[in-house]
Amino acid sequence: MKTNDTTKKIHILCVPFTSLTMPSLEISTLKAVLKEHDVDAEILTPFYDYACSLGGDVYCRISESIVGQAIFSALLFPHHQPALEKGIGEHMPPDEFRQHIQNSECFCREYADGLAGKLKESDIVLFHLYVSQLFPALYLAKLLYEKHGVQVWFSGHHCQGQCGESLQALFPFIRQVIGRDLEHRVLQLLGQSGLAQPHQMWEYPTPDYDDFGAAMNRLPAGFKKEHVGHFWLQVEFSRGCWWNQCSFCTLNCQWSSFAHKSVDGIIRDYKSLLSTYQTTQILVNEFNSDDQWENLIRRLNEEFPGMRGTYYLLFKVSAVKEERAMQLLAENHIPILVGVESFAKDYLRLINKGHRVIESIQLLKFAERHHVNCSYNIMFSLPFEREEDYDETKRVISYIKHLVPPFDLEVFRLTYGSPIYNNPDRYGIERMMLRKDYEGLLLPAEIHDHYTPFFYDFDSVNPGIREREARWRELIQGWIDLYYADARKGQSKLHCLLYKRQWDNVLDIYDAREGKGYHVHTLWGVERALYEYCDQVREYRDIIEQFSTVEESCLQTLLDAFVSQKLMFKEDANYLSLAV
Repeated sequence: MKTNDTTKKIHILCVPFTSLTMPSLEISTLKAVLKEHDVDAEILTPFYDYACSLGGDVYCRISESIVGQAIFSALLFPHHQPALEKGIGEHMPPDEFRQHIQNSECFCREYADGLAGKLKESDIVLFHLYVSQLFPALYLAKLLYEKHGVQVWFSGHHCQGQCGESLQALFPFIRQVIGRDLEHRVLQLLGQSGLAQPHQMWEYPTPDYDDFGAAMNRLPAGFKKEHVGHFWLQVEFSRGCWWNQCSFCTLNCQWSSFAHKSVDGIIRDYKSLLSTYQTTQILVNEFNSDDQWENLIRRLNEEFPGMRGTYYLLFKVSAVKEERAMQLLAENHIPILVGVESFAKDYLRLINKGHRVIESIQLLKFAERHHVNCSYNIMFSLPFEREEDYDETKRVISYIKHLVPPFDLEVFRLTYGSPIYNNPDRYGIERMMLRKDYEGLLLPAEIHDHYTPFFYDFDSVNPGIREREARWRELIQGWIDLYYADARKGQSKLHCLLYKRQWDNVLDIYDAREGKGYHVHTLWGVERALYEYCDQVREYRDIIEQFSTVEESCLQTLLDAFVSQKLMFKEDANYLSLAV
């Protein structure tokens, strides 16, 4: 079905500071959907031209700091430039900043002029926003509206609910804001009756990266080789999160519900991208794997044996409780990202992750045993954080120094629409405000009270949150230093820091978690049987039932000894042996 106005065309602009090496999955999927519904659409890539004008190294450097956004804020609000110069002084000298403003203005005006004859007043120019594109998008949108009278649409981050409403109120040239279900909503606005429901991913065609590919091919050879040679085309496995209950999270803010593409649909996308673009540089876009992952991996390996081991999956801790699952991941060389988030029980309860600390430890132990590349982060500085949460985390880490440490220590970011945002009193938030060193700097003071941001600063009723940051970092760094000590000496790691060997009736546990060489614990008889039984998480009542011929007081003494020696971890009435 065609649009009501057959002369209307959609130009999807990908503006600075988009990644040079990862073409937008969302934009490419939108173009494919529009094409399938006979809507004339194209992707324009001024971010590549802008990067070439700056130089790739400069583009990457300023995109990683606030400087890039500040340049375009100065163009939007010229009277605000002195405050911006002062605010970013630690990142860039004033003279260099002014030169970037001047060069960027010239680039944008020339780019807008170059679209004369290409844009008509009936056309739609859509800006799909990520975290670092708001101010460049606003400035370019303003120019294109003033020069060509086009309809300006914004979508993505910054466009949900009151965020989008405040953007429209502050910048009246924005005709439409789309906060969620991008493809479905665009078709609706065009008068189409295409997608039956926004979350039915099996209806979505393979992403169309043609315009990105053509733009890459137009880049100067030297720039392309140095900055774009190793690019990624993304394949979408799923959208959103089936759990959708974490208090800090807004993963589902752009979609009505969790959806997973069918296995046949994923196979189709891989085949299409491999044959169309003649590259294996394909990256999985996955937020939370559902229960079809085993069948998916089997099918992918059957269809593309040469791509084996190039996929990665994301899991909730509770989704990979069984050791068999970790064995399967190891056999197929699948790296995983897991939502551990915290080793403090009260933290997990308020985050509402839906798993226990002991389950995270079991997962990490099985990953270590089967050599699965397992990544996760630890979150801190949430508004309900107390000194006790730090102390508990420190205690737990003393048990698990032999297991892989987090790849990242993530400072909590308060986001619009999250359960914490919607229930500030419950989570210990006293006050929410613009981020002082970001939107508070980038926007003139007269706008502050009228803009609804996506990210927030906050004050908490709980003291000491900011002051603990250095101790959090020191704690995790100490764990990292111990775990990777051999690698940093240029030596291979022969054994885990806590591992076991067995022969006949003897079980020896080798423990080097204190960094002072191995200490050996020898177990036999009931001790050994009890330790091996608790290789997976066991409830106390199950232990008593399993060892019904042993006095309960004797069992309790053995369990207490294992816990005190840190050979076993206890949470409530649950026990887990820790040796790999």
